[in-house]
Amino acid sequence: MHTRTVVLLPHDTPDLWDAGSALLRPHRLVEDDVDRPWRLDYWTAGGESIADEESAAAFGVGGDEELARNVCFVSRLRPNFMPGALVTPDGRWYDLIDHGWRFIDGDTPANRVAEARWNAQVRELFMAHASCVAVEFDTHS
Repeated sequence: MHTRTVVLLPHDTPDLWDAGSALLRPHRLVEDDVDRPWRLDYWTAGGESIADEESAAAFGVGGDEELARNVCFVSRLRPNFMPGALVTPDGRWYDLIDHGWRFIDGDTPANRVAEARWNAQVRELFMAHASCVAVEFDTHS
């Protein structure tokens, strides 16, 4: 399953791709240690759903089109933007699934409750990290 995952980084992070990857790495499946909890098996550049020209210009990443289309100051994210997973600067992973949401269940009352809880948690995390930059990744699990 592909998930729109946002990694939040301090605004003075010099290399957003490397720093974001470093925060994703501890959550990756390690084939030699399948008993260790994991959230993803690989990641790629995001789906460009947070593109913000002002943020890209502020970071000087306009020449890197892939990064430029996947970076946005948290304070400039669209109010209705909702990722499927989020990683905070301390490396903690937050996920819609942690609230009881299940893909296979579809549009059920339980999934709607899980989505509402997730939306509230994401809003809280965005508020708590308003000075950060969001970098979007596509993670696969």
